[in-house]
Amino acid sequence: MRSKSLSLLILFGFFVNFFGPTHAFAGKSFYENRGTLTSQSGESFSLAKYHNQTLLVVLGYSSCPSLCPMITEQLKLLDQWLDRNNVGPEKLQILFLSIDPNDKASDLSAYATRHKLNLRRWTLAQAPTDLKAKLVADCGLNFNKEKSQDHLRHSFSVAVVSGAGKIVKVYPSAISLNVEDVGIELKSQIK
Repeated sequence: MRSKSLSLLILFGFFVNFFGPTHAFAGKSFYENRGTLTSQSGESFSLAKYHNQTLLVVLGYSSCPSLCPMITEQLKLLDQWLDRNNVGPEKLQILFLSIDPNDKASDLSAYATRHKLNLRRWTLAQAPTDLKAKLVADCGLNFNKEKSQDHLRHSFSVAVVSGAGKIVKVYPSAISLNVEDVGIELKSQIK
């Protein structure tokens, strides 16, 4: 039964990613969005801290039983590739934006520890509902606020935000990223 649920979630993710919005953001810099996010360490910050850095934005939540850990592990491989290829955290950051309104900083911190994330590059964050909805829409990502079989439904996509704050690409599935190809592409975009 568990594999059937996982298959249905992956299928749902495919349709959300394939038929969902893409590059919805238009206008000002993504980094000019007003509002405060809270990191896994409990620190408040604004998106302006990412100005002049490339940012990967991915959705997830700390109690996700299957797909979020798979996405995280794939992005961890990308993080390691970037480090080996001299793309340091001062050039590229990863923002894991929690879609679960019940995620606390301590939950996100425990998730980061459990997955051994490089917190020089990764920030796991919670945002107020209105800001979260705007950021998700700006990136062309989406999520369903209602739980289905103990899962929160969300896209598996990864949005790439340039140092100037423009959404430059949305990779449709973080689960199936070709780490080397994506790494080479990101490295070529970073100045």
